[in-house]
Amino acid sequence: MSGEIQMVVVDAGVDVPDADRAHDADAAEAEERWEQFERRRGAVPPLAFADAALADVRVRVDALVDGLVTELAGRPFTPDAVSVEVAFADHGGRDVVVAGVVPGVCGDLVVEVTASKLKAKHLLTAWVRLAVLALHDPSRPWESLTVGAQPSNTTKAAVQRLRLRSPEAAARVLEVVVDLHRRALCDTVPAFPETTRFVWMGEPGRARGAWGDGWRGE
Repeated sequence: MSGEIQMVVVDAGVDVPDADRAHDADAAEAEERWEQFERRRGAVPPLAFADAALADVRVRVDALVDGLVTELAGRPFTPDAVSVEVAFADHGGRDVVVAGVVPGVCGDLVVEVTASKLKAKHLLTAWVRLAVLALHDPSRPWESLTVGAQPSNTTKAAVQRLRLRSPEAAARVLEVVVDLHRRALCDTVPAFPETTRFVWMGEPGRARGAWGDGWRGE
């Protein structure tokens, strides 16, 4: 028996130009066009009331771009989408094919930039993408880079890097993901990004805290 799962492409959440964005002669003009567009579509308060909101956005975006440029360390930011189709056997010995597109690939680095605060779900996204790429081409040293907002500091980005322990782990990662996917189609699966991360880390107390925060909407 075989099954095919279509991968979901996750939007990075923020548009980032090339790594030399800060030195681009057209950056000021592009920023002005962006500001006028946001004002006209009603995304910010009217007239002068929008100034503070737009200034805050500029600070946050600059932090994300600066964090990305620092992590790239001179590497050009030329993300590409890689089409993949990988096959493996699940826990029950059934053949599974995972097909789709992995976005944000820069050489051996998988990049995602998000305006959101970095959470466990971003690690899970990177984890799955790395597993798919490692199974797609195990000869390359794949690594993920996720850049997002700091919880309490808008002037500095949060950064997460992730690697698989070995290319052989890629199939096991996808086996777990496919198993959870199938279980979730017919039942409630008690697996949530924040709680499962702390359980894996051997910190049940923090897992209980994350569960309570979720119920409180935090």
